[in-house]
Amino acid sequence: MNFGYMSARELGWDTIRTMAHILSDTLNIKWARVFIDMDQFRQFQVDSYAIWDSMIGHLTEAGVDVILTLHQSDTNSTTCTLKNESTWTDMGNPETFQEWYNYPPTGLEYTYADTANNRWAGYLHNIIDHYGPDGVLNDTVEYYEIWNELNSLGDTVIEARWNYPLKYYDIEYPPDSVTPGDSAAMCDLYTRMVLVSDSVLKGRYGSIPYFLVTNAVYMVNGTHWSPEVRVQGKDWVRMYLNSIGNDDPGYAISIHPYQWPDQFEGRFNPDSLARDVDSMRRVIQDPEMKLWLTELGWSTEDEKITEELQANYLVESYVTGLGMAEEVLYPLERMFWWVLNDDVGGGFNIVNNDDLSKKKGFYACKQMVSQLCSMKYCQLRNLQTWGPDSNIDFIERGRCYEFEDKDGDLRKWVLWKNAGGEVDSILVKLPVATNQVDKVVIDYTDGTGDSLRMDTGYDGYFGLTVKENPVYVKEFGTTSLCDLKVDSIWPVPEPQDSVKFVLYAKIKNIGNEAAPTDSYPLLFIFSANDTLVLDSISYTDPIPCIDNDSIVIMSDTLILYNDGAPYLLKGHANFDKNFNEQSFENNAGFRFCECRYPLKKAITYPVDSQQVSGTIQVQGWVYDPNGDFWKYTLYYYDDGTGEWHGCDPDSVSYTPVNPISSPGGPSGGDLGDWNTNTVTNGEYDLKLTVYDTLGHQADTTIIDVYVFNDPFGGGDGFGGMGAPSGLGYADSLIFVGDLAGEVIAYDLEGAEVDRFAVDDSSGSGTPTGLLLSNYLWVVDEKHENLKGYKDKKVKKKIKVKEPRFITDGIWVTSGDYLLRIDDEGKIKTKVEVKRPRGLYGYEDYLLVLLDKSNKLLWIDTTGQVIDTTFAEGLTNPSHLTVDEHRFVYIADSARVGVYDFDGSLLFALPVADPGWLLRFGPYLYVSFADHVQRYQLFGKPWQPGGGPQSSGEAYFFSFRTFPNPFPRALNIVYSLAKKTRPKVTVFDVTGRRVRSYDYGEKEPGFHQAIIKPRLPNGVYFLR
Repeated sequence: MNFGYMSARELGWDTIRTMAHILSDTLNIKWARVFIDMDQFRQFQVDSYAIWDSMIGHLTEAGVDVILTLHQSDTNSTTCTLKNESTWTDMGNPETFQEWYNYPPTGLEYTYADTANNRWAGYLHNIIDHYGPDGVLNDTVEYYEIWNELNSLGDTVIEARWNYPLKYYDIEYPPDSVTPGDSAAMCDLYTRMVLVSDSVLKGRYGSIPYFLVTNAVYMVNGTHWSPEVRVQGKDWVRMYLNSIGNDDPGYAISIHPYQWPDQFEGRFNPDSLARDVDSMRRVIQDPEMKLWLTELGWSTEDEKITEELQANYLVESYVTGLGMAEEVLYPLERMFWWVLNDDVGGGFNIVNNDDLSKKKGFYACKQMVSQLCSMKYCQLRNLQTWGPDSNIDFIERGRCYEFEDKDGDLRKWVLWKNAGGEVDSILVKLPVATNQVDKVVIDYTDGTGDSLRMDTGYDGYFGLTVKENPVYVKEFGTTSLCDLKVDSIWPVPEPQDSVKFVLYAKIKNIGNEAAPTDSYPLLFIFSANDTLVLDSISYTDPIPCIDNDSIVIMSDTLILYNDGAPYLLKGHANFDKNFNEQSFENNAGFRFCECRYPLKKAITYPVDSQQVSGTIQVQGWVYDPNGDFWKYTLYYYDDGTGEWHGCDPDSVSYTPVNPISSPGGPSGGDLGDWNTNTVTNGEYDLKLTVYDTLGHQADTTIIDVYVFNDPFGGGDGFGGMGAPSGLGYADSLIFVGDLAGEVIAYDLEGAEVDRFAVDDSSGSGTPTGLLLSNYLWVVDEKHENLKGYKDKKVKKKIKVKEPRFITDGIWVTSGDYLLRIDDEGKIKTKVEVKRPRGLYGYEDYLLVLLDKSNKLLWIDTTGQVIDTTFAEGLTNPSHLTVDEHRFVYIADSARVGVYDFDGSLLFALPVADPGWLLRFGPYLYVSFADHVQRYQLFGKPWQPGGGPQSSGEAYFFSFRTFPNPFPRALNIVYSLAKKTRPKVTVFDVTGRRVRSYDYGEKEPGFHQAIIKPRLPNGVYFLR
């Protein structure tokens, strides 16, 4: 994220040089916005470029990228509006509503189709002639902002502007406009203005990149203007995006989320800024569109705003914006401060206009950029408070933003207490890894940055007093202490509990000199709040050393295990090298940093109660402090003989690894496998045994699996196809496209019914997507066309570039586009979507799967993105389908996942390299390299099973309720993997049961229930 400033409009030569230096060298700024007013601009008066040439030249020489902001004057747009077409003579400014009503809006008649005779187009062409490709200054500017801010008129005419009659424009406003009528008419005019800009810029720049940044106001929390202005910013953006159709909407939408000091009594509200940004993101609904905040600032001309408050606001708004920049969708990409120095900006400046003296905000910015420009935002923390403030919830009273460097080695925190409240400061604990920390404070008394070393800790934390002024706290890097190390540790005698794990530790020199006697160990407490707390240094009698299986000692790191599982605590003790080993005085220092707790073992099985086929593989690793070998044997249980049979040809010996020395965890090895084709389909117990070097059985794990190898799924597939290239269904038939250039029809039992060739004069085609409507539509990927068949004869043929997928609608993919085609083959809609990998159509919207992504786009029939879902765990998806209950099936590299509507993974079918998917009847059909496999979804022994909810021996894999809230009746859609008796219990917020429902015994499959609990309004829980 860059932080830039609004540059000046009319400054002297020396001022321009100074400002360019401040931007680039002193503050390390990379972007600046430069205004050119259409009012101030005069066609054919080239000398008017002089001031802008100087400003832009100095900025570009200083390494600052210039965004040229094109707009009408924010003080008198009517001057531009009412100029004579031929002479541009000022015809005056109407001062009354009646005069406004009578004047024709010649200047605002931006006609999208006609740019040759359009005044705004002429204005753009003239500027591009000077700054654009082959211009006078030879391509100086490549970035443009079309500044169409809706409050750009002066306060004297603002009410008139929002109230002149609609008939004045002879424009019909959209029926879904938030504030219909005159406001919508103005929105429509500004939309024309941007469309003209888009046409001119594209025509002049061609393939050269530029940023068309459309600007709008959105002030959700109120302003000093009318409520109509407040809502029109969002309404204007929605109208603009709906109006452009398939045209390029530009690179970014920028907004001005001002927080006027009288709204929040002179204090910054981060929640308000977050709401504004989130609301605009919801309006944009375009994954390619960026979001900029182009005007942030508080003016010191307001008597309530001191230089210190302005500086606070600068830091707080910037840091809050960084916290919002990590969003996956519509990222907050840039922020700009209004104004560095401007003849109309006044008190917004952080450098005074008259003598260019630096205000306190200048030093705040300098500290801010230097501290955070190379850091990555991590999280918003809720800190623990202590002392007299221990009863305060910090996140309700302040903010703590945590950042880390690119290597994750060092952290920084920006903290402040919210203005106001009953306390002036709050005592907090920072979770630092060491007490060697820099505290960097912005000293507002003299406007200089001050650095203060802090050396006091509190119970393993770092104590800090947080006030209203933002404070940076920087963590020092830690260095390993190699002089002393942990020699041995002991547990405190019973009883232990789940809250504290107490142990003793003894140290010795790294050179293995004599350690302190056993009567002088050090006492530590590992507590369950993820911290290592030094309780005291104690001197006790020796006690027996604990088993190495529970404690692992690596140099000065203590690693704890609880019955072989990691004890989920953090912290390790490093001992001061100045510890006096001979006198055993209490002069040892302690530092606390992260301690990794690797698993003692990590073994991967098939998911319990899952369907499996082919070869089952078990992988994993184990850590043994003694470095011994372990032997693994995989067995399956045969109900017929009542015996366990070995799965592997031989037992597997495996050398353990050291997880501490393997960053990111050690790689697993093969521990055993089982070719399930050697047994009949059915339910089996699978057991993995582990033996140590003495032959003792050390571990046993048993899981339950359902083996199902489809008789139709051999190498020849359904009736001997070659390589399936597509799937479809119609009239109780399964259609399979084959790379050999044929479409083969099968019945539901896998018997071939018919086939026909997909070809043309140049040879055989490649059928992929298949869909039945009035024709059997076949996508021929090889010949790049879409063919409509009847009676195996081509009746329609449509040329489509790079086609592959097709779905109801009729929608077909074409490279990076989606095309909507009517029954006669005419293209009705074209939507750009980058790299679609799957497509499924409903009556009113589409679901689109993106390549190498976990992103699913919901697109309405007009082509607008209406929602985005992120499917859990996707890595390299290849296809998707949806069933009648709106469960989403996605083929990934090593599985087929079944997802709920919200993107949560319900269960996974482990298969290798699945291709096309088809959900039909009780089956899921999956294509592979040389065959099509059929899987039965419900009914033992083929059910996927498992899942997040269970009832005895029966399993749900989905449970959905709607609507929420519900006025009278609540619908429950659920699916059962086994035959069972589902029950639903309703609880109120106190946990009291208020209703119970018993639906009787149900067969495997999907079911829907409707309950009418007749309860008072409130929140209820279902089980």
